[in-house]
Amino acid sequence: MAGIVTTTASTDNPVTQAEALTFLRQNSGTPEDALVDALILMAVEQVELITEHKLQDATFTQYFDGWPLYSNAGVLTSGLICLQWAPLVSVASVKYLDADGNEQTIASSNYTVANKSAAKSQIVFNNNYTLPTVYENSTDSVYVEYIAGYESWQSGVPGVPDSLITAIKYFVNEIYEHRLYQEEGSITGTLQKNSFAEQLLGSYRRHTPTAIGKGNTSTRTVN
Repeated sequence: MAGIVTTTASTDNPVTQAEALTFLRQNSGTPEDALVDALILMAVEQVELITEHKLQDATFTQYFDGWPLYSNAGVLTSGLICLQWAPLVSVASVKYLDADGNEQTIASSNYTVANKSAAKSQIVFNNNYTLPTVYENSTDSVYVEYIAGYESWQSGVPGVPDSLITAIKYFVNEIYEHRLYQEEGSITGTLQKNSFAEQLLGSYRRHTPTAIGKGNTSTRTVN
């Protein structure tokens, strides 16, 4: 069924252990080092899930059960593929299984990659291009391989925005400060949201058309 696979994962993080320890007012070389490394990974994942932005470059293959249909202001339209991760660096290929179940590759001249904005991560097919019929007896009949991440999204522009880096540090601090809740059992209640970190992420939340029917991999807000 439709979904996404990470084919090449990110190799580093936008916040180093030293930077996180400084933010926590801790010194390196302590027993906390390994814990902080784990918290950075957790915080990065949290920021990426909230914003749907990949911070460091990674390669993905995203699958669809046919050509997606999108609802925008109540109007159904095709000829568009909205990818899960932004910012979109490049599209390596758009492939599909034809009516006989054979793999075919769509020439890049038949579509435009919309990625000028960090929030845009779309493939827009030319108006004069007719989407081919796909194999009906298989899920995952359309698949796109692409690279997303701030690391090399736009030349001449710094990598991960400062607001996202700061949000990561605040999430690390929040988890670090409450790491003993379950171990001690002396504090009850749930962990409160880090409102400042959430505010930093607010302008980076994506709003893309909602995919319905075949090709639906997620439900998103209509512009």
